[in-house]
Amino acid sequence: MANQEQLTLLRTSITEWNRWRKAQIHILPDLSKANLRGVNLKGADLTLTNLREADLSEADLSEANMSKSLLVKANLSHTRFVGTCLDGSDLRCVQAQGAYFSKASLKNADLRDARFAGAALYRTNMNGAWLYAPGLEGATIQMTGLPGLIKKKSL
Repeated sequence: MANQEQLTLLRTSITEWNRWRKAQIHILPDLSKANLRGVNLKGADLTLTNLREADLSEADLSEANMSKSLLVKANLSHTRFVGTCLDGSDLRCVQAQGAYFSKASLKNADLRDARFAGAALYRTNMNGAWLYAPGLEGATIQMTGLPGLIKKKSL
């Protein structure tokens, strides 16, 4: 379960949250199972954050740094990712239906069993991402870094 003090700080002020992250670099935030539905998290430093099973649907994560974060089974439906960094993040089994990605980076992210039906991925770098191709069914992809993208799913 989410650390309530951390969740309150994040909901109160992104500026204060980012200041706290810089001062407390040894703390890995726990926002697992947090309800952040529709919250404006633009520019938030969420690197190395546990967001497992969090509800981030309809949130704005534009310009957020979410690199190396744990997002397994998170709800990212209709979430906005403009200029968002998700490099090296674990997004296995996320629900990202209707999500909007533009100029985002998912380099080396684990996207196995993620669902992107109805999502839009524009100019999003997915090089080196682990992806099970059926997860992109129904997604709109334009000018995305796809060459060499899909690593074979280990059996």
